[in-house]
Amino acid sequence: MPWRGAEFVGDYPSLGPNVEEWAREYLSVPDGPFAGEKLELTEEQFRLLCQWYQLDDRGKFIYRRGCKRAPQGWGKSPFLAAIALAELAGPTRFDGWDSDGEPVGVRPVAPWVQVAAVSEDQTDNTFAAAYAMASESALVDDLLDIGLTRMFLKGETGRLEPVTASAGSRLGQRLTFAVLDETHLWTRRNGGQKLAATIRRNASKMGGRTFESTNAHLVGEDSVAEKSLKAARNGAPGLLYEASEPSTGVDDLSDRPAVLVALNEVYGDSVRWIQTDRLADEIADPGTDESDARRFYLNQLRSGGSCPFDISLWEQLAAPRTLEPGTRIGLGFDGSISDDTTALYGCTVEGYVFRVAVWERPAHLVREDDWSVPRHEVHDKLAETFELYDVGRMFADPPKWWTEIEQWSDLYRIPGATAEDRERVISLETNSARRFAPPCDRFATEIRQQVLSHDGDETLTHHLAACAKKSVRLADDETDGRSPFVIVKADARKIDCAVGAILAVQAARTMPEQAPPSEPFLLRG
Repeated sequence: MPWRGAEFVGDYPSLGPNVEEWAREYLSVPDGPFAGEKLELTEEQFRLLCQWYQLDDRGKFIYRRGCKRAPQGWGKSPFLAAIALAELAGPTRFDGWDSDGEPVGVRPVAPWVQVAAVSEDQTDNTFAAAYAMASESALVDDLLDIGLTRMFLKGETGRLEPVTASAGSRLGQRLTFAVLDETHLWTRRNGGQKLAATIRRNASKMGGRTFESTNAHLVGEDSVAEKSLKAARNGAPGLLYEASEPSTGVDDLSDRPAVLVALNEVYGDSVRWIQTDRLADEIADPGTDESDARRFYLNQLRSGGSCPFDISLWEQLAAPRTLEPGTRIGLGFDGSISDDTTALYGCTVEGYVFRVAVWERPAHLVREDDWSVPRHEVHDKLAETFELYDVGRMFADPPKWWTEIEQWSDLYRIPGATAEDRERVISLETNSARRFAPPCDRFATEIRQQVLSHDGDETLTHHLAACAKKSVRLADDETDGRSPFVIVKADARKIDCAVGAILAVQAARTMPEQAPPSEPFLLRG
């Protein structure tokens, strides 16, 4: 018979109750104050489990992959360890409807389950929990042959194993389920993005599924967790994404009552074992970085602690639009030869930042001498931009482009204008703290004040997130009471687009209000 039908609002068929009953019968709490007791999911965890195992009326799973973003200590690892064990030996496959119209679950055939992370230490979070859960259960006698690095089904094909970025990227593995653990740490640099893509491909060809756990990621780092959030926001089909943040902002972390309210909200049912008073003490400790406190305890997205820009707020300021020809703009240019990115960005009078063009070495060309910036393309794009828009001013970082900038200065000078308004292409050396610190401060301030908007260019967001703040010393009459700083690289990631955008905003804010009357200014040839 078919499913019995909904009996209340929000009712749907799911194998979640089957899996929860199996876990409660066989598994125990792996650690913490309730270690060794029978595993009992919280209401919040049970609801998520039912969502994950939700079926359509044909018995097919609704979701192909999932992601749970929760604060540290919520119970993500034990929760996914229980699911991993169920995917090995529990009733996680649909086998029809019973006489009451409820779904029936059976053990999967030839399951291959992986717990993946970018390092061996991280795989221990979930796999060690699974080992502890299974080692004291009847599963060892009835079904499982378990070890510290592998678990197998007795007498039949089936395994559960940990894998890392170095060992887990093999193509062709016939996965039926995988846990992707702590994906806020999975980046391109440590092989995490490649590992995630490979695991998902291996699972998809078997009709398998994957589930991520993550803390709040660093915005702009382009981690697997960040990509999953963007996929969820864009409505990716078959993706279950769940996260909770405080419903009201906590502006001041020294406001203990507000912090406690927020902690109790984001930890939910996990306050059974989490002492929120203790976490509030940790948050209030001067040695705790504010960005870390918000990410790991309040589950709030933040940029890196050394980044001078609020990247989360920057992303919210995205408002792509089409500019009309003749729009008055400022331009910012940061050039390179072969290794760094060459970037040209624009900014309108009202503060709309947009990408004009970006040149960077293709990923498959690994040596610097394999590629160099096509300077003729840069010249052509600049000429096209001056023809299309009313460029009031352009700031250009001159290293390695001195000759071109001098040529542009002559080429795009406004004949007949005053000396102050005539020069439109102006060198601004970013290695001069006196000249570069004010534009950096302006850019950060205008993000905080939300007077900027932008076209949503992801490359620029990544470059802004890769910036670190370097404090500099200026004369008192140059600081206006502020703490001056310039941007530098936080690590090996590029920041050239950030420089281009900062210079574009500075150009837009300092250019003459209106273009003075003049004869046609563009000379070609």
